[in-house]
Amino acid sequence: AGLTPEKECFFFAGRLTYADLAVFHVLDGLCFDLGLESFVRGVSETLFQFYQRIGSRPKVAAFVRRQREAQMAYCGGQIEDSIRQVIGQEQGK
Repeated sequence: AGLTPEKECFFFAGRLTYADLAVFHVLDGLCFDLGLESFVRGVSETLFQFYQRIGSRPKVAAFVRRQREAQMAYCGGQIEDSIRQVIGQEQGK
C-alpha cells in the first residue's frame, strides 16, 4: 500500500483510518492555520492532493467547519512564529 496520487488512496488498509485523519490534521494545521500551503505543495504534491481529498469528504469537512467555527483558543502566535522560523531556515531564508 502507501500513498499515491490515486483518487481514493489511503495510508493503510485501502480505507480511511486514524492514520489518514492524523496526517490530515497536521496538514490542515500547516495549510489553513499557518498559511503554508505552498510549503506543503513543495514538499509533496501527492501529500497535498491527499490533504485536499480527505478534507473534501463530507463528514471530515463538516467536522473541520465546526472546529473552525468554535474558534478554539489560540497560542497568541508564538508557536506559529517559531514554526515559520524553522521552515524558513530549512528553505534557506
